[in-house]
Amino acid sequence: MTVEKLGPRALARIQTEKRIEQLAFSRLDEGGVEAVNLRAVARDLGVSPSALYRYIPDRDGLLTTLIAASYTQLADAVESELDALAEETAAIDRCRVLAMAMRQWALVYPQRWALIYGSPVANFHAPAEVTGAAGTRVIGLLGGLLQDARPGGTAGARGDVLTEDLDAIGRDEAPGLSSDVVELGMDLWVTIVGLISAEVFGHFGSGTLRDPGEFFLRSVARALRGIFDGVPG
Repeated sequence: MTVEKLGPRALARIQTEKRIEQLAFSRLDEGGVEAVNLRAVARDLGVSPSALYRYIPDRDGLLTTLIAASYTQLADAVESELDALAEETAAIDRCRVLAMAMRQWALVYPQRWALIYGSPVANFHAPAEVTGAAGTRVIGLLGGLLQDARPGGTAGARGDVLTEDLDAIGRDEAPGLSSDVVELGMDLWVTIVGLISAEVFGHFGSGTLRDPGEFFLRSVARALRGIFDGVPG
């Protein structure tokens, strides 16, 4: 059923849930995950904490909503940048744009990045059935781009366990990719997420890298060369 066909009560509920999400994000952006609690959001909304339970069951439910929404926002930002590229843009360049879009979103919303890629929240685990689809969208985009990969080589023979794991990852996230491409794709993903997290969380230290953006692009470029080494041109 489309939003236009919903009744007034259902529309009002959707609007309230969206407002709760916005207020919770404001709390998160200003003070981190510690600042997100139902009592504070209820106060910002102008209702009693008990009234909020009609929309959010508890703090875990609120955090789950924010995690799913953060993954969605990140994926939307990446998709927007990829959609703006010319149709003939090569896969290696699309991968670079994907990485740059992830970094840009994380720098604009560092607390949201921390929520989905930082240290786990104590005594909380987001249910995969709620966050899984949103959380794998960017990985799925990357997997699609890697269909054109032609790696020049990997780090040698793999053990059976790792090979089985890589094959399973390929089946779940990027059907059609060889184990070599899946392994190198994981290298690339860890490079992207790791470098962004190091920058967002201040792990480089003050004054260590005056231009972390250039370092990021060069690191991603090195990883991409290994994946597309065998592509002509």
